[in-house]
Amino acid sequence: MIEQLTIKNIAIIEELNIEFNTNLNILSGETGAGKSIIIDSLSFLLGAKTPISVRKGTEIGEVSGVFFIEEKNRNEASELVDLAEDNRILIVRTISSKNTIKINGKTSTLSILRGLSSLLIDIHGQFEHSYLINEARHIGLLDWFCDEKMAEVKENLKVSIESYKKVNEKITDLTEKASEERIEMLNEYIEEFETLKLKPNEEDKIAERLKFLHSYKDNAENFSKATELVYYDALLKITEAKKLLRSTEYEGQLESIRISLDELGRELKNTNLRLDVNELSNLESRFSEIQKLKRKHIREYDELLTYHNELIEELNGMQNLAEHLNTLNTEKKEIQSKIVSDCEALHKFRLEAKKTLEISVTKNLKELNMPNVIFSVSVEKKQSLSANGNDNVSFLISPNLGEELKPLAKIASGGEMSRVMLALKSTLAKNNKTQTFVFDEIDAGVSGRTAQKMAEKLQVLANEKQILCISHLPQIAAMADSHFLIEKIQSDGKTRSNVRELSEDEVINELARLIGGAKITENTLNAAHEMKELARSLKTA
Repeated sequence: MIEQLTIKNIAIIEELNIEFNTNLNILSGETGAGKSIIIDSLSFLLGAKTPISVRKGTEIGEVSGVFFIEEKNRNEASELVDLAEDNRILIVRTISSKNTIKINGKTSTLSILRGLSSLLIDIHGQFEHSYLINEARHIGLLDWFCDEKMAEVKENLKVSIESYKKVNEKITDLTEKASEERIEMLNEYIEEFETLKLKPNEEDKIAERLKFLHSYKDNAENFSKATELVYYDALLKITEAKKLLRSTEYEGQLESIRISLDELGRELKNTNLRLDVNELSNLESRFSEIQKLKRKHIREYDELLTYHNELIEELNGMQNLAEHLNTLNTEKKEIQSKIVSDCEALHKFRLEAKKTLEISVTKNLKELNMPNVIFSVSVEKKQSLSANGNDNVSFLISPNLGEELKPLAKIASGGEMSRVMLALKSTLAKNNKTQTFVFDEIDAGVSGRTAQKMAEKLQVLANEKQILCISHLPQIAAMADSHFLIEKIQSDGKTRSNVRELSEDEVINELARLIGGAKITENTLNAAHEMKELARSLKTA
């Protein structure tokens, strides 16, 4: 629940601080005093994208709140934030050029804040009847009222649906791969690879050999002439010179020169013999085929070798395809059976909860001055399914005697819609983990006896939950455990909004204003006293 709310530099609010009661807190005030700003600021604090603005003349606005986490929600809250020993949380959210969120002094994220807010406050704004008339929401509201075991079934169903999708994808993938076109293509690719018989590092070796051969080819004539000059002319002349200088000191030097020339001549001769025109042509052809294969499969040479093995494995796998598909189809049927079973279990949970919800909401509506109302929950099976099962849930109502049941969206009266919302909130209060309910003018469209009944219902609900309620009705305001007045103050050419908790005498004056308008008379003061005394007696009854 919220213990304290502080707002600084937001819209016409300069700074205000409110300390709330644990039960029923009423906020009232003139139109335009800033009541909606307080609710919008609270929504913003809890993660909403409420379009609040910074006060004129300032750069940074701030909303902060101190919340108390009930022990039953401690474990869930602890998964999101570090809790203090006293179970209190301080949330601070600023609005400026760079918005920030801090929880217990640590910078946090919007997703964590929103996860935490679901444990803290449920806000019903002036325009949130759309939540109630949206039939897509009805299944969630009914499920709140179901047995706790339902959560386990829902989780099982979610897992089964995911498993079903994965198995179905595998079956589709295998079926596509097993097409005649795919098999034909695999055979064609494998034949290509088998024909080429690629070897590790072959591309690099061919490239290196081609580089040499092309280099030699360009200098082949020079090699041939050089070989003839060295091996024949020079070597013969050195041999003759050695004979002429035999037994002289130069014989040894000439022998060394002869040996070097002989080795060089042999090397040049062997090099000349290496040029094989057929080899060059064959290597160029093979290198071209390798490049063509690389382009076709968009792979590097080393990847081609791996890809060849993958193709063989895939083709071999086709031989076991039928057996694999049978296994997957059997698994698919088992999962389908689980899904059907879980959907049926959810349907039974809802049928059981439907009766209890109908009785409880109808009782609450009768207590809210709708004596002939009939509230019904329709639970029908549909073809499609999701993690919520295959049920279509809708709330139906007959507000008056003789009227047929119709969807909530067909209710024309805002007063009736307000009462339906309050009746549902009251019914679901025990099952709702949220600690605080906020009602922004839930009393819209009601008056007189209905207003009194609504006030009594809010008082009863306040025994279960902390209630913050903005109201214009004196019957509801009289039930307050704490009454706050929101007022607009003008000074120094500026307008600011202020909130203060009223004393007992001030409460009477505010009730008198709500009863009689701007002019407070002795009669309206007496009526206010009587209304407050009636509220006290109802609380202690």
